[in-house]
Amino acid sequence: MGTTRKIILPLLAELTGKSAEEIFVGMCPERTVEGKALDELKNLPQIVSGNNSTALEKCTQLFGKITSTVLAANSLEEAELAKLYCNTYRDITFAIGNAFCLAAQSFGVNGADVIKLANSGYSRAGILSPGFVAGPCLEKDAYILTNNMPESESKKFILTARKISESLEDVVVDWVTRHVENSSNKPLVLSGMAFKGRPETSDLRGSSSVNIARKLQKGGGTV
Repeated sequence: MGTTRKIILPLLAELTGKSAEEIFVGMCPERTVEGKALDELKNLPQIVSGNNSTALEKCTQLFGKITSTVLAANSLEEAELAKLYCNTYRDITFAIGNAFCLAAQSFGVNGADVIKLANSGYSRAGILSPGFVAGPCLEKDAYILTNNMPESESKKFILTARKISESLEDVVVDWVTRHVENSSNKPLVLSGMAFKGRPETSDLRGSSSVNIARKLQKGGGTV
């Protein structure tokens, strides 16, 4: 947090020989989903900010040519937070589904089934299905948000949610090790390794399956 004002602005001032007040800098967070980016740039509200009123006006004019809805943030930091909040919120909601699934399993109940049952016809429940949560955005933004955040219960909560989803990799590796007899001597097949499937992508960046493959290989498995 604070990268635009604390790092980018001073760097540009040094490179140009101008003061920070003479430079126009905007932080306009990208919030598009991979596979639909060009469509969402036009149809999603775009957030703009600036280090001064002129920079904000220039950013507003630029994005006004792309989309019909431009939202002005009160500061560079507010725009940065809006970006991080969007991805961290998704990360936490996915983590809730995973935490509930693991809780159900501790009682000997199928977690996916009970989540489906809880959601059925009940508008106040929207528990997401359990599964891996990774990729180039969701695996890092909770850490960026909390990196220079003071110690607090809020920070603990955000990081705990992230670590719940990260722990699923070891859950799978442990299951394979325990249930596949002589797993280190048998070929192990991983399918659908992209970090997401809707919309379809072949992007492996940050994919949990890549980490699982490496951990299985480290344990002697042939993947």
